[in-house]
Amino acid sequence: SVSKSILANNFKSASFLTYPSTFAETFCITLLDALASGIEPIITDLGALKETSNNFGKIINLNQPNFDKIYAEKINESIKFKNNNFNSWCVEKFSQIEEVKKKYTYINIAKKWVEIIKKIIND
Repeated sequence: SVSKSILANNFKSASFLTYPSTFAETFCITLLDALASGIEPIITDLGALKETSNNFGKIINLNQPNFDKIYAEKINESIKFKNNNFNSWCVEKFSQIEEVKKKYTYINIAKKWVEIIKKIIND
């Protein structure tokens, strides 16, 4: 675990977040910070990582046979795509940043919690 400032400093030179989590995350702030920084995630489908990622990046089923080999292949594919399609990769990452900035504001998150609470109260 590192501070947000150390993490942000390391994100400056990163292109990919490889996060082969084996823990059922409910809402991964590191993933969200990476998305907001334009970093492409390569993650497992465990917990709420898929939902938090908004389907950006590569999402790999943790329980499939040869997971480690498939995970390594996805990392290599992502690197090759970036190297061979740099301009379109940058456009995708900018789109990712814009989507995260719209969706994950404190106001939007608060609205979602209000909706959830209202639903619980009305059920």
